[in-house]
Amino acid sequence: MNNFQIIIIKHIITHVKNLLFNVTGTHNAGAWLTNVQIATGIGYKKSDRYKQSHKALRDAKQKYGINNATLTAHSQGGLTANYISSKGDKVITLDKATTLGGKSREGPKDYRTNGDVVSLLASTRQNTII
Repeated sequence: MNNFQIIIIKHIITHVKNLLFNVTGTHNAGAWLTNVQIATGIGYKKSDRYKQSHKALRDAKQKYGINNATLTAHSQGGLTANYISSKGDKVITLDKATTLGGKSREGPKDYRTNGDVVSLLASTRQNTII
């Protein structure tokens, strides 16, 4: 199973293409090891999940000639989306995972639901809507 989905939307009048890139959250037992890497902040960017998602986004932008994408994600995918996004990308997450005490970077819109333990671990939630 891929850790991402790619959707290209082309406006019927202007013919402008938009790239929607979705990064999935934890979806199998193997992904829980990655959750441990996220929580501790050790080795996540060396994980296959991170590398595959990062490469897929770069490849999709190049293939479709798009510089700025919209990335959506849930939980573990939210942290991945933040890491793989470029400066001009729009990032929207739900219950984004974070390292213990990790800080949110400026720009992404992080939504969290009441009672979600994973997204509660962030030390700052300035972009979070509860």
